[in-house]
Amino acid sequence: MYAVFKTGGKQYRVQAGDFLRIEKLEEEVGKSIRFSEVLFLAEPGEEGSKIWLGRPLVENACVEAQVVAQGRGKKITIHKFRRRTRFRRKTGHRQEHTEILVTGLENGAGGKSELDAEVKQTQLKKFFTLLAPHGDDPKRSTKDRAPRKALVRKREKGSK
Repeated sequence: MYAVFKTGGKQYRVQAGDFLRIEKLEEEVGKSIRFSEVLFLAEPGEEGSKIWLGRPLVENACVEAQVVAQGRGKKITIHKFRRRTRFRRKTGHRQEHTEILVTGLENGAGGKSELDAEVKQTQLKKFFTLLAPHGDDPKRSTKDRAPRKALVRKREKGSK
């Protein structure tokens, strides 16, 4: 089962087990949250798909998620310049975001799709291993690294 829901002025397509980066929410890490603005739900099947379409929202449907992390995005640099007026401005911006793990979907008609506890733990473990710094790999020692090559300049004939 998958759903399309709305938060932060954007729409997202999710299913149980998905990680999602959304606009900043004032929630603590580890807390469960529910999104009730569900626009569309679908349950694909071999014989056909079941679809719940909201006008504009599906009644009693919700998306359940767990807050995994809070963070800030990549820095965006803004340059403003007007010629012949000595006008130059340089500013930057980092958008704040919330990382969530979708744990379940409810269609409002009694249908539910949830994430198992074991699958949830493996998903969280995979997420946090991706956050580990790349330079601090304990498996790789300094002996295994390739030696740095010395910079050697070759002089060509006739060049000074």
